[in-house]
Amino acid sequence: MIFQIRLLVVLITLFSLIGSSALIPNSSAQEETQIPDWIKNVAEWWANNEISEQEFLTGIEYLINNNIIFIPFMPCGGDFSTAASDPTLEVKLIPDWVKNNAGWWATNQIGDADFINGIEYLIKKGILGIDNKKIKGEVPIDDVIFSPAWGVNKDKLVFIASSFFEVYGAHGDCLFDPDAKINKWRSTTLGLNPNKVDEYNKVALWNDPQNAVVVYPYFT
Repeated sequence: MIFQIRLLVVLITLFSLIGSSALIPNSSAQEETQIPDWIKNVAEWWANNEISEQEFLTGIEYLINNNIIFIPFMPCGGDFSTAASDPTLEVKLIPDWVKNNAGWWATNQIGDADFINGIEYLIKKGILGIDNKKIKGEVPIDDVIFSPAWGVNKDKLVFIASSFFEVYGAHGDCLFDPDAKINKWRSTTLGLNPNKVDEYNKVALWNDPQNAVVVYPYFT
C-alpha cells in the first residue's frame, strides 16, 4: 500500500511537469540526444534515495512508452520488465554505474547521451520494460516509403531508429544473445524518409570516385 501511494505521487508529479513543460521534438539531426530538463528531477530523486528503484523504473518506463524520452536506437524489448513483475521487490536490479550516471546527469556533470546509454542498457537487460508498439519515429510510419518488393506489412512493424534511413523491425522479433545476455533484433527493415528525398537523390547517382556510395536496392 505504501509503495502504491508513493508511486501515485511520483506519477502525479510527472503529469504536472508534463503539463507545464514544452517537450523537445525528436530529431535525428541533433548532434546529441536531448531530453526535457524537468526529467532530471526524477533522476535526482532516485540518486538521492528520495524514491525507490522500482518507482524510478516505473516512471522512466512511462516516459519512454509515451514518447517523452526519445531513445535513438530502440532495443528489442517487450511489455514485461523485471521490475514490473513484483512492484514490492526490494532486490537491487540496476547497476551502480547507471545510478551514478543518473545523479551526474541531474547535476549537469554529464550529457544526455551518457544518461540514455544507461537507459538503453536497462532495456536490453530486461530490467526496464518498454512497449515497442507505442514508440513513434520522427516520421509517421504511414509516410515512410518501403520497397514494394519486400511485401512489408506496416501494421506489424515497430520503430527502431531514424538516421539516413528509417529503421523498423517486426514486433517481438527478438533473438537472445547468450554471451551478452541481451535481446537483439533478428532482422530490420529500411524505409525512406519523404523529407530526405534530396539527400537520397544526391547518393543515387554515383559518378565521383572520391565520394562514398550508398547501395539501397529495389527503389529504382
